[in-house]
Amino acid sequence: MDGRPDSALTAAMREPAETEMVGAPSSARTRERPRQRTDNDPEPSLRDLTTRLIDDGRSLVRQEIDLAKSETFETVRVYSVAGATVAGGVLLALVGVLVLLAFLVITLGTLLDGRYWLSSLIAAVLFMLAGGLIVRRGRARLAANTPRPERTIDTLRETAAWAVRQTDRPERSATGRNRR
Repeated sequence: MDGRPDSALTAAMREPAETEMVGAPSSARTRERPRQRTDNDPEPSLRDLTTRLIDDGRSLVRQEIDLAKSETFETVRVYSVAGATVAGGVLLALVGVLVLLAFLVITLGTLLDGRYWLSSLIAAVLFMLAGGLIVRRGRARLAANTPRPERTIDTLRETAAWAVRQTDRPERSATGRNRR
């Protein structure tokens, strides 16, 4: 930096901000402007600075909320499109599995001298075993992961213990003696 004050900050300090009259009923509230700075008044008043600080803080919070909303909506849109694409792919894969199952049944039936009922039974048992193994693996994964937020619970317990320790301590006065 070159040592000069920020021009945007300087401009913001020179612009008067609108404030509401505090304590007035909502129907009687009017807008009043803080006192105008003159060339003889080198620094803005504390009231002007406080008003600008509050207004800038409100504006910043609104902007952050708007940005979070915008990012959230964009993320939801992207995930919706991706989810629909995945669902379409799964549907096509399912059709392929059904065609593969028909091929397996016909091929086994031909190899078993026309006993298509036996080939259908063999294919069904194979698919049921594969499905059962996948379900078993999925259930084991679900059992291993609890839906409870363990780290958050641990942190809350630590915070509660700290708060209890803080409230159990005897307070000390300015002279260093216990107050009771």
